[in-house]
Amino acid sequence: MPGCVYVYTPTAGKLKLLWSFDTGDRSTGGLRDIYSDDGNLVVETYNDEGLGACCAKSFTKSIYKWADDRFQLTKAIKVSIKESGASPVYGDLKQTKKQHQ
Repeated sequence: MPGCVYVYTPTAGKLKLLWSFDTGDRSTGGLRDIYSDDGNLVVETYNDEGLGACCAKSFTKSIYKWADDRFQLTKAIKVSIKESGASPVYGDLKQTKKQHQ
């Protein structure tokens, strides 16, 4: 069940598409979270590692900056998922609030 992500900005009272991209299927590259942080766009996608849709043990945190009229990847970090398994980030509201502040 792949997903599609669309990033827009308001321009002259209308929405302008800045970027769109496809994600993988659940733990195989599926979207975990997307948010802004310090002026950057952060996209988190699961890493399957052959464990199946329920059991991703890590995700990739990709950080993009806006430059030259497009998002450019500045850093990609592999993050281990220790206790929560493949649960999406919104399953832990305390972590989500802290992360998005």
